[in-house]
Amino acid sequence: MAMLSKKIQSQVTEVLKKTLTGTIEILLQDGMIKIKIPSDQLDRRIDTLLQTIQQTIDKSFPDRDNDISVLIRDTGGRYENVFKIWKP
Repeated sequence: MAMLSKKIQSQVTEVLKKTLTGTIEILLQDGMIKIKIPSDQLDRRIDTLLQTIQQTIDKSFPDRDNDISVLIRDTGGRYENVFKIWKP
């Protein structure tokens, strides 16, 4: 499977920045889209956050040729997980 291009990664990062508002930090670093969420919000927002990420990527990039990996971590450093948004 081919690597996701930096251009697509940058575009996905920018779309997520516009969609996910509030105290969430989104950046492209080390070739991966990384999302940081405050520890006190993680438990109550993770399900909604994952659903919003998937819907946003699927809607904005329906013809992508690759899966997109997104790392989500809390600001306290206790939680970190990588989620894959499968190509359509």
